[in-house]
Amino acid sequence: METCKNYQKCPIYSGLLADIKMASAAYRKYYCDAGEKGWTSCRRFQVKEKGGKVPENLLPNSHMSVEEVIKRHGMATPSAAKPAAAPSPAGG
Repeated sequence: METCKNYQKCPIYSGLLADIKMASAAYRKYYCDAGEKGWTSCRRFQVKEKGGKVPENLLPNSHMSVEEVIKRHGMATPSAAKPAAAPSPAGG
């Protein structure tokens, strides 16, 4: 099976859980190394896909929805970050 494209740079393994080998191994097996079904169920992956930047302390099994994470951490989704186009003047 394929491994998540974000695994190499994921702070879960280099920071947050770096010293907790059992937990990091369990997360890696269940999410990162479980193919597309695994990594697409990872909350970190979901937030990255929708909002871009992921809070470093967000765990793959977070109980918060993607929208809650984005709202709570002040992250705008790419579509929300673009200003709305100004309406064109009538008759112009």
